Amino acid sequence: PDLVFSIGPSFVKPINSGAECFTFAYVGGKVLLDVWTAKNLGTTDSGVFNWGYYLSTDTTITAADILIEQKANPIGLNVGGSINWGAKTLIIPEGVAEGDYYIGILLDKDNEVAESNETNNIETTELSLSDLEITGVSYSPSSPSFGEEVTWTVTVTVSYTHLTLPTSD
Repeated sequence: PDLVFSIGPSFVKPINSGAECFTFAYVGGKVLLDVWTAKNLGTTDSGVFNWGYYLSTDTTITAADILIEQKANPIGLNVGGSINWGAKTLIIPEGVAEGDYYIGILLDKDNEVAESNETNNIETTELSLSDLEITGVSYSPSSPSFGEEVTWTVTVTVSYTHLTLPTSD
């Protein structure tokens, strides 16, 4: 067997970062991976295998990187066979430090399938992570009466030291 995959045109999109044009998310936030297809380009059936969604500090995802979620393919893939998966929403785990990462998929993450090419089982893209901190909460009126409408204001600060924003002259 030789397991490979292809991915849709927009590999990863932050869902709630407020900036769809950046590959940027916050710790505890969500990212959306596009639809993807696993294929067996080998000359024998693959048998069962597992895959994982990972965060890595480099483009080479391994089972030693930060596992976000794992899945199983309990039926394997026949020669020339493929399986399509829909878009997947992943939650960035709490406790992950801010910084620049690669998010991606590792097919056959447990090396259950002896493949003719073991180097084509990953796909990654860059993802920058930041921390969010609530830095202020206020409400108005300051002494509301029962049944009175209250307006809340919450200030959230994004702490990200790796992002360079353009400056004006």
